[in-house]
Amino acid sequence: TAWTVLAIFSVNQRLRKADVDPAEFRRLLTVWMRLNVVRFLFWVVEWAFAQKLGATVAMVLGVRSRRLGRQALAVAAIDAFSAAVVAKMLVDSKG
Repeated sequence: TAWTVLAIFSVNQRLRKADVDPAEFRRLLTVWMRLNVVRFLFWVVEWAFAQKLGATVAMVLGVRSRRLGRQALAVAAIDAFSAAVVAKMLVDSKG
C-alpha cells in the first residue's frame, strides 16, 4: 500500500545502514513499530469495508432472488462476528 511505500520503507532503509548507533537504532525501531500498528489499523478498516461491501452484495442478491431469509441471517452473523473481532483487536492494541 501507499502507507508502506511512503512511510515504512524509508524507515527500513535507515535501519539497514550499518553506521546507525544503538540509541538511534532503538528510536527508529520504535518509529517502525508504531508505523506498523497504523498499517494494521488501515488493514482492519480496509477489510471491514470489504466485508460490508460483500454483505451488501449478498443482501441485494438475496432480495432480488426472493430468498432473503437465509442470506439475511448469514449477513447478520458475519456482521456480528466482524464487529466482535474488530472490537477485540482495538481493545488488545490499547494494552
